[in-house]
Amino acid sequence: MKYIVNHSKNIAGAPEWMPFSTLSGGSPQVTKRHVRVSLVEPGATATELAGHNRPEVLETMRTQVTGIQPMRAEDIADAVAYIVTRPRHVAVNEMLIRATEQE
Repeated sequence: MKYIVNHSKNIAGAPEWMPFSTLSGGSPQVTKRHVRVSLVEPGATATELAGHNRPEVLETMRTQVTGIQPMRAEDIADAVAYIVTRPRHVAVNEMLIRATEQE
């Protein structure tokens, strides 16, 4: 069995949501081949990606996560590991993961 795990840091662009919305709807072309598509939506996570934003975006991010203990990258990796280790007959379509204190 093969797995393809893809990620995207741009959650607002059409190229990111269109393939998921197209494949996740139970399309016969996908399900008959046992292809499973999952979307992992992480909340506040401590990664180096925050540093790739413009200063004004960084400031907005800081105000949104003040006082919150963010998740670690390993927390998200655990979620991906859970998804790809499900039996062939189980499909995890979406997983929303947030820090406990995140609103």
